[in-house]
Amino acid sequence: MSAISDSCRVAVMVADFTSNDGGKVGVLGGAWIHTATPTPPQGVVVVVEVPGEHLNEEFALELSLHGEHTPVLLPDPLTGDERPLRVAQNLVAVSIPGMPRKAPNRAHFVVNMAPGLPLLPDHVYTWRVQVDGESRPDWATSFYVRQEPAGPVVG
Repeated sequence: MSAISDSCRVAVMVADFTSNDGGKVGVLGGAWIHTATPTPPQGVVVVVEVPGEHLNEEFALELSLHGEHTPVLLPDPLTGDERPLRVAQNLVAVSIPGMPRKAPNRAHFVVNMAPGLPLLPDHVYTWRVQVDGESRPDWATSFYVRQEPAGPVVG
């Protein structure tokens, strides 16, 4: 474990849309727990609270989508090869002038997914977070993809 992954706190939430603006996270239609397939647009927000002694230190964050037993695989748009649905970025929780050095701060990570993820109905999916390659069970959020009733038949 890294010093940050060992001491940070992580919160994860799904929403209809998310934004990150000036140290604040915007969430529209947040904390839902079920959706249809193919999925409508969805956003995922990750908030990492870093203790004061680790502010201004870079850490790696990875967000990945998992089915009930395996990572969700999607075709690569260039090669067609199936790859796990994951997003990774290095983040820093910066110190704020005037705040005591012991005070924690947060790093925010948001991602918005276009509509149309081909997820299977009647399955549970989980967005999982890793910090510096480490994960914990509570660094995740799950949602259910419901079976939609058949539409009307015309003709």
